[in-house]
Amino acid sequence: MIGRAVVLAVGLVLTLTPGMAAAQAIPPDCGGGTTGSQPSRVSQEGPFGIGETGVVELDSAVDGKKIQVAFVRPDAPAGYQSPVIVEAGSYFEADLRDVDPTTCSPFLVENYVQHGYTVAFVPSRGAGGTDSCADLFGAKEVADLSQAISWLGSQPWSNGNVGMTGLSYHGSTPWDVASTGNPHLKTIVPGSGVHSLWDLVYYRGRNDWRWWFFVEGYYDYYGLLLSDPATGRDADRWVGAFNCDNHDEGLQASVESYRSGEYDSLGYFAERDHDAAILDRYRGTVLLVQGLQDWNVDPGHQYPFVNQLEDRGVYVKHLLGQWNHAWPDGEVGARSDYADLLLRWWDRWLKEDTSVDTGPRAEVQDSDLQWRAEDAWPPKGSTPRSLYLSADGTLSEQPSEETATATLGPGTRNRYFFLTGAGEDYNDLPVDHTCVLCATFTFPVTGGDLRLVGIPELNLRLVPSGSAGHVAAYLFRVDRDDAWHFVGWGASDLRFPHGETEAQPVQSGTPIQMNLPLQPLDAVVHDGERLMIVLDQGNADHMPGVPFLPVELQYGSDLGTLRFDEGGPNSTAFFQP
Repeated sequence: MIGRAVVLAVGLVLTLTPGMAAAQAIPPDCGGGTTGSQPSRVSQEGPFGIGETGVVELDSAVDGKKIQVAFVRPDAPAGYQSPVIVEAGSYFEADLRDVDPTTCSPFLVENYVQHGYTVAFVPSRGAGGTDSCADLFGAKEVADLSQAISWLGSQPWSNGNVGMTGLSYHGSTPWDVASTGNPHLKTIVPGSGVHSLWDLVYYRGRNDWRWWFFVEGYYDYYGLLLSDPATGRDADRWVGAFNCDNHDEGLQASVESYRSGEYDSLGYFAERDHDAAILDRYRGTVLLVQGLQDWNVDPGHQYPFVNQLEDRGVYVKHLLGQWNHAWPDGEVGARSDYADLLLRWWDRWLKEDTSVDTGPRAEVQDSDLQWRAEDAWPPKGSTPRSLYLSADGTLSEQPSEETATATLGPGTRNRYFFLTGAGEDYNDLPVDHTCVLCATFTFPVTGGDLRLVGIPELNLRLVPSGSAGHVAAYLFRVDRDDAWHFVGWGASDLRFPHGETEAQPVQSGTPIQMNLPLQPLDAVVHDGERLMIVLDQGNADHMPGVPFLPVELQYGSDLGTLRFDEGGPNSTAFFQP
């Protein structure tokens, strides 16, 4: 087994945090919140000042361990009952009894307490002052967080309505509680949140490379370093972190799923897949915040899941743009009105003010960084298009008579190099454009811009040379100066040709027909530019669970197609935030 010191060092870098340096002494402030550095501010001052602050410790209904809850209330008249906004998760480093709770998230506290909201913070197990071992989206974490939400919603100073928000792990805990159907949870605003751990890491046998170290790195960091007695923590808690009951289970499950691409036999990942429970139980509302260039929690994790949630009658607003693992009021999103947008959302669903206009159902920023309003996303009424992978290396409107083959092998392309911001120049990246064990197909755009919206899909005919293999697809915009700009990607193990949860047999020489969806996108290829697809087996973006054996791509005629929706929004749909 890899040494714990090595795993710890790598795990610290690869955890789901939005950006955490090596462990340091417990900071004088709260530390670790994901809504603290957002620059946007509400445009109108509210009538309330900062009122009572406090920290309570609840006895977990699961096992009696302490659940820490900090709150900041508005300075309101006696009898005023406030809605509650919660950020919960694993990034709180300090014991909240030792800090000023207003430092946990200046963004939430400064913007919304003045408008009559209580803001609360709940460290998950193993973080802050909350007891016990970390439980990474598991049943204990879910139960604890739901218990805290119930407590906040049932206080005499609460109006009973609770909303949750946060980014990354803190954007995942709202989904945790949504899976319980807790009646106090009226709305969630998850930023790049996770609702199915297995789907994030192993969907289509992708074996995301970060996961190999993630479990142990996560448990070591939150279970050991944040409980170090040298920082003033309880020594018993630190000793207990060496014996987390689900630590070894998580490692065993990771190794098992790494090899199989399926759910593990222990039930570890099934316990952390909340999709079915959310669809069945949650009837609040959702403001989904997702970067279409997010390399950490990719947009394909959200779609089509949230569309299925909409089909169950849940009101969803989509806020999508060309940022990565971040909030939309950063440089790329440029939504300096985000705090105001969020205030309107809280007022509508937590204060139940039906006069509030929360705006269109979807606000999306395309790859030209232009914002537009839609009634849904993916947009309804788009035009379905099909382009054929032709034998001459073009993407054609009609199938050709000729056929051809190409051998796909490992390549130099790696999505982690260029999924770091909108408009990054692919030519400046350490990638060889020469196609050796790959195939390229090009479509010249003429007569106007081409707008791709939603989830493109490739239909491919693949012939394995052994019992294993992969395919990866990369979509580019090649401008008039021949500079490559990344548009989208998709990847799959041959054992999961249609996204199955159980591996299908792969036999040498037996053709496989694969439907490969790309990541959701909203991209523009301009008139006079080229749309290009590169197919190979990928590289460091995923660790192969099975050997990289050559795969033959058969194309030409109607053997391979790219299907996508072409958007055609009215000019009045575009707006300047």
